[in-house]
Amino acid sequence: LDKRIFRIAHEIKNPIAVCKGYLDMMDINDKIKTEKYIAIIRSEMNRALIVMNDFMSLSNISIRNEILDIYMLIEDVKETMENLLSAKNVKLEIPYFNDELYIMGDYDRLKQVLVNMIKNASEANATKILIKTDVSKNNICIKIEDNGSGITREDLKKIGEVFFTTKTNGNGIGVNLSKEIVSLHKGSITYNSKVDEGTTVNICLPIEKGINWDSL
Repeated sequence: LDKRIFRIAHEIKNPIAVCKGYLDMMDINDKIKTEKYIAIIRSEMNRALIVMNDFMSLSNISIRNEILDIYMLIEDVKETMENLLSAKNVKLEIPYFNDELYIMGDYDRLKQVLVNMIKNASEANATKILIKTDVSKNNICIKIEDNGSGITREDLKKIGEVFFTTKTNGNGIGVNLSKEIVSLHKGSITYNSKVDEGTTVNICLPIEKGINWDSL
């Protein structure tokens, strides 16, 4: 079957799974949480529609480059995922950001990548997932660390190949697609892992000159 069929199935499955998780937790008698959950569900359904529109164009995956605050994106991902992870006894931590950092990129596509990496960590039996950032003059590296089951050295060499996966019901499409999205942003994804200790995913993205105050 065409690789594209597996890709769209995988990338539609993720936001639908998020929506189902929040619907399962929803209590209509708790108005505050219900309103919060509905907002997240609406956002995830919109993301699913964007993914479908991209694949229905019958062209290679593309990105929409706009100015975005990468710290706001990370906080958005945390808000989307933390309640679902908490229900599975997985703790998601991010640093406190008291400023902004702008890059050129596709907000929805990069969110798609981060959600996928966090989901992979939780499925690797992690109980703690930590997101860190390391900023240099030209790049920001987002580090997603987990204390899950880890990946063998042999499997690390195959990460990102289509249809390669260590999951029982996986297909490897998510990591492959994530690498392609990051590559279209002129960035890179690398992995460090030790069996029974955990995995760190490093996503490095270029910082565009001239769009941050300190570079004007």
